[in-house]
Amino acid sequence: MDAANPVFCRQDAHLSPLGIELLANSIAKRCSNLVDEGKVDFEVSEPASPEIMGDLVVGSEWEGQIPRETISVRYVSSGGERGIKPSSESPVLLLGDSHTLVFHSGESTGMHCKGGGLADHLSFSLKQPVDLIGVRGSGMVQARKQLFYHATAHPDYWASKKVVVWVFGIREFTQSRDRFVAIPLDR
Repeated sequence: MDAANPVFCRQDAHLSPLGIELLANSIAKRCSNLVDEGKVDFEVSEPASPEIMGDLVVGSEWEGQIPRETISVRYVSSGGERGIKPSSESPVLLLGDSHTLVFHSGESTGMHCKGGGLADHLSFSLKQPVDLIGVRGSGMVQARKQLFYHATAHPDYWASKKVVVWVFGIREFTQSRDRFVAIPLDR
């Protein structure tokens, strides 16, 4: 890693695409003895260089005053379609806040681009789509609430799960006003 390719964005409170790839590889390595290797060969693009204006700049006094940040991102695709669609059948659940959505869910959602996020690169590393429950907001409370709603609506939801990867920013401990509440896994 060097200054030209940092693991965190300069204008955004999230990992850079390189940081996301490193995290995905690390998670996949930790899951390798818990999850059977998948059989899907996803494609990964050569690095692209989109420009972003991150959440640390948008709405601040710096917006419009400094140039957009150019990042280097490699997109994961399947059958020529950018981005990996999550699968509720997957043995791996990726749960969390915007760190699970950035570079995955697309520019229209404020997450910069589609196909270069943690779910995409984790799917690539595991050779199978992962399941994803990601929220913008509290990864500590809101993500778990969404998981509860989803799991109770699908009675056999937990049958295929072997690994839950829970991702949230440290700001949950330092800046969140949400209180940690107990949320059951099912009813």
